[in-house]
Amino acid sequence: LFPTNTDLAHAKQGLLGDCWFLCACTFLLQNQHLLNKVLPPGQPQWGSSRYRGSFQFLFWQHGHWTEVTIDDRLPCMNSSLCFSCCHSPSAFWVALLEKAYAK
Repeated sequence: LFPTNTDLAHAKQGLLGDCWFLCACTFLLQNQHLLNKVLPPGQPQWGSSRYRGSFQFLFWQHGHWTEVTIDDRLPCMNSSLCFSCCHSPSAFWVALLEKAYAK
């Protein structure tokens, strides 16, 4: 989900034009405690025998944390992500978080 070089974990805007959302993603990178709340650690990831193709996220909504589960399918055009992505082509946390927020 995250690149080893955190400088490459920052978001790039896609077709949607949700720069306000990407600013919030940048803040999450700077606050590990909050990032762990939004994207709980310990979830099975690609390559793990426990991985089932889904991710859980938590969003603060109406005064409490709401869990959102999404699958790992991301919309692409010409082999590139349509919407937000990371500077690293192997990092998908921003694209998955954006999908969860849209849901």
